[in-house]
This record gives sequence, C-alpha cells and structure tokens, in this order.
Amino acid sequence: MALAAAVLAAGAAGTAGRGATVAAAGPALPEHYAWQTTWAPGSTGLRHPLDVSTAADGRVVVFDAEGERVVGLAADGRRLGVWTDPEPADDGMWEDDGPIAAVGTADGGLIVLRRPSRILPDGVRQLREIVRHDATGALRWGAGRLSPDVTLDPLHPDRTWSDRLALARGGDRVFVLDRGGPRVYAKAAESGAGLGSENLPPAETRRLVDAFDWYVDLDVLPDGRLALLNQARSELLLLRSGWSAPGAAATRRVALEGRPRRIAADAAGGVFVLDADGTVRKLAADGRLRARWDARGPAPTARTTVADIAVQADGAVLAADAHSGAIHRFVPDASGAPAADASGCRLAPGKTAAPNQVRLGAAVTVTLAVHGDCPRREGADIALVVARGSGDGAASDELDAAVPFARAFVQQADLGRHRIAVISHQLAFTPTVDAPLSADRTVLLDAVDALRPARDADLLGPRHRVYARAQAVLDGPGGRDEARKVIVALATPGQPGVSVMDALRTRALGTRVIALQGLPDAVVRRLRRQSTFWFDEAMLWPRFLASDWWDCHCAAGVTAEAAAEVHAAIAADAPVWRATALASTLVVTDRLPADMAYVEGSAVPPAGWEPATRTLTWRLAGVPLDGTTLAFRVVPTLAGHRPTNVDARAAYTDGLGVAGALVFPLPFVDVLAPTPTASPTATRPPTATPTPFPTTTPFPTALPSPTATDRPTPIRHTAWLPIALLDRCVPEAARADIALVLDLSSSMREAAGPAPGATKLDAARRAAVVFLDLVRLDRGDQVAVIGFNSTARVIQALTGDRSALERSLATLDTAAQTRIDLGIAAGAQALDGPLHRPGHDRVMIVLTDGRANPVGPEAAVAEAATAKRHGIRIFTIGLGDDLDTEALARIADRPDHFFQTADADRLAAIYAAIARRIPCPATPLENGMR
Repeated sequence: MALAAAVLAAGAAGTAGRGATVAAAGPALPEHYAWQTTWAPGSTGLRHPLDVSTAADGRVVVFDAEGERVVGLAADGRRLGVWTDPEPADDGMWEDDGPIAAVGTADGGLIVLRRPSRILPDGVRQLREIVRHDATGALRWGAGRLSPDVTLDPLHPDRTWSDRLALARGGDRVFVLDRGGPRVYAKAAESGAGLGSENLPPAETRRLVDAFDWYVDLDVLPDGRLALLNQARSELLLLRSGWSAPGAAATRRVALEGRPRRIAADAAGGVFVLDADGTVRKLAADGRLRARWDARGPAPTARTTVADIAVQADGAVLAADAHSGAIHRFVPDASGAPAADASGCRLAPGKTAAPNQVRLGAAVTVTLAVHGDCPRREGADIALVVARGSGDGAASDELDAAVPFARAFVQQADLGRHRIAVISHQLAFTPTVDAPLSADRTVLLDAVDALRPARDADLLGPRHRVYARAQAVLDGPGGRDEARKVIVALATPGQPGVSVMDALRTRALGTRVIALQGLPDAVVRRLRRQSTFWFDEAMLWPRFLASDWWDCHCAAGVTAEAAAEVHAAIAADAPVWRATALASTLVVTDRLPADMAYVEGSAVPPAGWEPATRTLTWRLAGVPLDGTTLAFRVVPTLAGHRPTNVDARAAYTDGLGVAGALVFPLPFVDVLAPTPTASPTATRPPTATPTPFPTTTPFPTALPSPTATDRPTPIRHTAWLPIALLDRCVPEAARADIALVLDLSSSMREAAGPAPGATKLDAARRAAVVFLDLVRLDRGDQVAVIGFNSTARVIQALTGDRSALERSLATLDTAAQTRIDLGIAAGAQALDGPLHRPGHDRVMIVLTDGRANPVGPEAAVAEAATAKRHGIRIFTIGLGDDLDTEALARIADRPDHFFQTADADRLAAIYAAIARRIPCPATPLENGMR
C-alpha cells in the first residue's frame, strides 16, 4: 500500500530535527544558503500561495488559493498586479472556474492554466484550458482543449489532472503536466498551437495503480530536457524528449532523499528539490548534492507549509508558505556557515555595559542575557470525514466500510496527544458534525455508531463543502494552535469534482489531507476483476484529494487494519514538543581586551577565569524557559570610547535537543580621564574671631516621678501563616492589548547585515509579522501599531484583524529624528483609549535602533514612568550598537524586559520571547519572592 510504504519515510523525517539535526546533516556540503528576507503578506497581498514561478523579465508569478487569483510581484517582492478569471462561474456541483497555475512571459504577459465551466459541442465537459494574456490583460489566445482526449466526463473523472506549467528557457514553448496520463503536453507559447504530447515512463502499462508512478511537478533545464518529479518513486526524471535541444544529455533518473514535493531548475542546470518537511536540497547537473537547508523561514509554526519554490535570476530561492502567505527569500551564503535549524528553540543574545560613561578606574558592570522561545507542539487535531452513501437511505458500501474503520481509528488513537472530530456527508455536500473535536473516546465511538445512510432529503439543506466544514471545525474553539491539523478522508468514486478543489483549498491552509479508498476491500477486488475503467477511477480519486502521494491509501479497500497505518503516519508528522528548558546546556565564553581589568570573583553566577587568554567561561545546565542573565565587573585602564570585550560567544543544546551557537553584541563605554587640578594659590590665614564664653543655662526644675503601676508581662508567640495566591494566571484565558511602538527614523533604512537588500526596517517588519503569529488574535488579543521619528502617529489602532495589521506594517516609512518620548506617549494613549477592552492586560513593546534626539532620554523615561504608573507593562528592544542602553533599561518595567541585539535577524526570536511572557505577568508579591 502507498501509505504503508510512506510510514517509514515519514517516521524518519519526523524524528530527524529533534536532537539529530547535526548528525543527519552528514558531510559538509560545498554550498550554503541563508535566509535573507521575508516578503510579508501585508505588502504582497498574498494569503495562501500554492504555486510560484519566475519570469524572464524578473517578475515573480504566484497562484494564490485565497480568491483563486494570480498575483504578480517584482523581483524585490513589490506587488505589481492581480489577474482574476475573466469568466468566473461556479455551478456548485462539479468544479469551480478559475486559475490553477500560471507562468509569466518575457513581454510581461501570463500563460494561465484554468478550470473552465463549459460543455463542448460533442457533449463532453471541458475541465482544463490554457490561455495567454498580454501585459495589458487582453486575451492573446485561448487554446481550448489541451488535446482531443484531455477531457473529463462529468460522472467519470478517468485519469486526467493537469495542474502544473513550465515555460522553456527560451520562452517559445509551454509544457503542461497531466498527472492522470501520466503525460506532458507542449504548446507554442507565441500562437498556442499544439506541439504534441509525450507519455511518461513507464510506457509498458497505462493502468494507474499498476504503473506505481505519480508525477507531481516539472521544470525545463537549459538544454531543453524536462525535469519531472515522480513522487511515488522519490525520483527525479531528467527526460530527453522530442523538444530537447540537439546534443542534450541522455535521459537519466536520480534517486531523491526524504519526501519530495516540488522542484525548480536554475540557469546552470541545477535542480532544487523541496521536501514535505520544508527542507530544500540543491542537486548539481550531474545529480550530486550541493546544498541543503530548512526553507520554513525564521520562525516556523505547527502549520507552516512550504508549498512551492522558485529560483530567481540572481540565484536566490523563493519558498512560499501556503499557511501564512509569506514568501521567504534565501540567498547563496559565501560565509560557509551552516544554516540554523528553524525547528528548534529560538535563542537571542543580549549584552550591555552600565554605566556607559565612567571615570578612568571606576568599575563597569557587563551583563550578558540569553532569552528566547521554544516552539510547542501538541500532537494533532484530526477531522475524520466519512461518506453516508448516495442518498436512497439504504445500506451503502461507503458506510459499510466507514464504520469499522472509524471505530478502529478512534480506539487506537492516542487521545493524550490527539483530538478527533467526526464529520459525515453525502456527495461531499451537506456535511454533519457528528462529534466536535474531543479527547473523550466514548463520545467519539457513540458518534460513529450513530451514523446512518444518507437520504435524498439531505441534499435539500444548506450545501456546504465538506472539507471547508472540516477545516472550520479544526480551527474552531476546540482547536489547538500548537497542534498539527489533519483531515482523514474516506473518498469514494462519483464525488463531484468540486471536492478536489475543496481539498486543495484546505491543504493551502497548512492542513494535511490523508485520503483512503472509501469502499470495502471486497468491492475493490470485484472492480479490479470486472472493469479497468472503474477500478482506475476508484484508485485515482483519493490520490487527487491527498496532500501527497504517500498520503493516499489507494491500492485496496479500507479495512480496520489500515487505521494503524494512518496513526503511524500522523504520529511521525505531529510530535509532542514540550520543552522544560530553553537550553539543556549552555557554554558562554567572554574574552576581555587588555585595557579591561577583570574584577576577580565578580562573575554572577561564578565563572571560570583564564588569565592567560583573558577569558571567562560559564557552563550552565537547565537554562529556564524565561532565559538567564550573566554579569561581571571590569575596570577600564584606558580612556576613550572602549569596547568591554573582544568577543563573546555561546554554544548550546536547546530544550528540544537541537544544537546551536550565538554571538553576543559588543557594548562600548565612554571612559573619561581625570581632569587635572591646578595647585591652590597661597592665602593669608584668616584672623581668628574670639569665641564668647557660653552663658550658663539653668537646670530644669525637678518633677516628681510617677507612681509605678504593676503591668502583666506580655507572652509572645510566633505564628507562620500561609499565603494563598488567588490571582493565579491561566495563560489560555489571559488576554492582552498590545502596542507595537516602532522606530521609523532614517537610520532604520540602513542595511540589517552583510546580506544585500535587507534593511533594519525590513527586519522589524518581519519580526512584527512573526509576533502576530504568536499572539492570540483569534481568541481576543488586540494589537496596535505606532511609529515615531520627528513625530509619532498611530498607524493602526487596536484591532484583532490580522489583515489590517499586516497592511499597516506594509506602509511603514521613515523620516529624520528619534522622538522615543512621543512614541511612548502615543502608545499609552492607544492602550488607554476607547478600543481597550476591560480585563485585557496592557503591554507596550518599544523598538529603537538609536539614541533619543533631539530631545534627550529623560523625556522618554518620564513618559514611560507615567505609563507604568497606569499599569502598562513596557518591553524595550535595542537594535544595533549605538544605543542608550541605560535609558532603555529604565524605560522597561523590569530589568529583564530590556533586550538588545546587534543582529537584526534576531529580532524575531526576541519578539517570540516577549510573546511568551505577555499572558502571565509576575505579580508584585511574586516579584518580591524572586
């Protein structure tokens, strides 16, 4: 069975990333790629990108499942325009109109593969059409059928499913992949004329299930060969066809690691392969592995789903996250440093020196901090979708198969980590939620036992699509943010084609769809004997619904035994991660310059001191989830603007077993030399003034002593009374109104690091988007966006509308000056205004990359003091080296609420650490007990 074969591969992929990442990486690879930037949904307008490609003119063309539209972006991610279907329609039963894939032409136009809703003159329903539009949007040609035999009968969807396009390097030919053939069609890009088709190996059989092949993607190499991804065999087929250039290399097969999902070729003949877990591998033209990295971006979540990749002209790789709508850009990294494992905890270093201005010979306290956040995973939320028959009310093959499987599935489930909902339907419409998400086995079994065959009257009710309804249940009140979302569907022949697109939209939300053959095994065996056509249809239908080839249990009818295979596949993809520490081990080394004398014994906690190398070393175990702070004192011996250390680094194993390293920022202090004192001028001694003799003061008249009164001696007792903290915070119930106060001074346009193109403002915007992923907007949290430079303004008032927040972040712009005081005042007003919800904590997060100007820092400290008196908690983040760290520490409501980093890429980790602290602030009593 396909699913059985995939369980081992899924298990291997699921366990690698948890403590085995370094070992799994193998020998050092010759090339490295590093995350450079993220094109946020607020600026691109993307919601659920499923298909991404690059055009010869530099454009990036994206198919967005939200609204089923094609979005054009510039090479730097700026939004250029949107193409929508010129003849939208939805007949409600078979399949929606709309695009499904697109590529850009060199003249600024588009070639679009779409799903028309049209009956051809011969009475056959047309389900695929390819069209070309010019740069103005006008139709240049419409090719109609791809080939006379490329159609789908409305009742018998046979074997055609075309959803991938590729344009030849010269732009003269466009290729269409038909999974159902399997075959490739070619058309002239200029005229739309058909150039023929080519069957894909193995050519010796045309029975889909026997062929054991499932081609899911294609691209064109520089020599004209086709690169095709065969998911069933985990194989890359480099096919020399009749369209290849003369002298093209011979056809070859390249075995692939992992669970490959998409491919993209570059101009040098290399092929990038996207794995289902978000890993990207680069293969050279000869098939050798050149690079490997995690393409899920800087802060992946349980629902991060990299749906597609594309290669830009400069060699950068774009990775589209279908769930969040983000496009992550990765660039070749000449440093040779391996990319960090994005699946582990996110740690951020900070370092300060205080006071930052001292006299020569006075002591300076250097503080190092490590904060961060560990991703949490809570197994899976699972929607079990079953069919109740065709509607005559009689016993059905579907229900005969569904009930035993569903009972076995519920009985075998680990309900300590998973939640299950039961949803039934008729013909993919009128779904019924028979049991909401629950960990109660009895409730779930009762719902399964109560399933009854569907009746015709069921179709008279509201016509909802079953996968959309299942998704709503998974995202509803019983759903868990940290859980993997999974739909287990028992698919049956004869369901409307619309269910395929329904499932596709669900997968675009980051939900995994596992499809099983919904007929009893005896029925499937009978179909195999009686009819190749019906058997192929029965086998093919679940394959179109499933997320990937290994997610389909297609080769046989469903049985109770199949439940164990499904659970094994889910468990490998939905682990439980509950870190009890930010880092299990942490080794910090700090090397001091010769002009900074270490005050021996001042390190807290105690550190080893090596005078020969002037190095302090801390070796810590079990770093708590809220981070740790290290400190020591030095005495400067030279005047000037001096660094307090040469370098400081940390090596760690995080709370999830992933190894990593940190580099701390380099703080400076201004050391003032003593001012020479002039010798005093000799002066004449003053003339002594005679002191008068004191006059005698008479003694007071003696008063009679009072008569003593007998008093009982008190008896003292000591009593120890318990203290009941009745204000215990429950994070799930806590809600917050949060003001993001962002520095929009001109310096935020400076480069964020050595990588070209990315600015500090870009990094701040990306980090803010990551922060929106971590707060609970869907549960009532609200966020406001405030910017400050010479003035301050509320860019977005308090809201729980993520789209509005992303739009506001996309509009950020800079100007001169850094009025931190005005930003804090505006943030406080936003939190105290009419949109503040009673009972919500009020939190302000202030980010700046410089010193307050033209007004000094005391104004900002005063505004912060006023806000804190009114109950607003304040976190501060300093980005860069030119900071007034003392002022930022005073602005924060607690010393450990000030963060500093010189690395803009660490901002996301800092915002994640803050998000983790927001739900439950420490009470005054708890603060006193620390």
